[in-house]
Amino acid sequence: LKRSVIFMAFGGEEMGLLGSQFFASNPLVGIKQVKMMLNFDMIGRLDAEKPSLMIGGTGTAVETEALLKNWEEGSKLGFTHSPEGYGASDHASFYGAGVPVLFFFTGAHQDYHTPLDDADKINYEGEQAILDFAVPLIFELVNRTDALVYQETAAPKQEGRNSRTLKVKLGIMPDFTNTENNGLGVGGVTAGGPASAAGMKKGDRITSLDGMEVTNIYDYMARLKKLKPGQRITVDIVR
Repeated sequence: LKRSVIFMAFGGEEMGLLGSQFFASNPLVGIKQVKMMLNFDMIGRLDAEKPSLMIGGTGTAVETEALLKNWEEGSKLGFTHSPEGYGASDHASFYGAGVPVLFFFTGAHQDYHTPLDDADKINYEGEQAILDFAVPLIFELVNRTDALVYQETAAPKQEGRNSRTLKVKLGIMPDFTNTENNGLGVGGVTAGGPASAAGMKKGDRITSLDGMEVTNIYDYMARLKKLKPGQRITVDIVR
């Protein structure tokens, strides 16, 4: 192999990507040495009748779409692509640090976050099919002569787990690691979003939205819910 492969399981994902954000800020190797992060999060519910795999992050490297096309041809799986690098899973921490990502996902289901989401519901043959597809892809990535070229993607359709209740989005990836209740840290800024247009940067700390104080992620979400599409507001930040 031309490159090393690191297998990692992150804790604190549901609390705000805490484990992956910590690693991205304190990596075992220099973060620039990480050429791609592949995130397998919820791949256990592949539909046996219509097996379709969603792959996110396909726009985070210049070469990704062409690379995937070569491996998808001839596969028994169906595929849908989402170019965005940010999202409500651990790959977002790496994308925010400038690393190309791929996110493998078989979709949400009615048992999600309930006691009914148990081992007897897992499609193990489906998981095997996904891994059979992914392993040769990983070997190609590991043995490539040239590293993939990172690129930013447009603002995502969703911003976090509660996006369905929001009519507007700011276009940031929150930094959940700040527990001092002195504002919401900006972990990343999506290209093409309102925050990017206003000049907001990774590392900024939001202290108010439209004159309403923001001390943490809960304040931030509550303030966003009160805003309407097209409304012009003032955002106070500390830089």
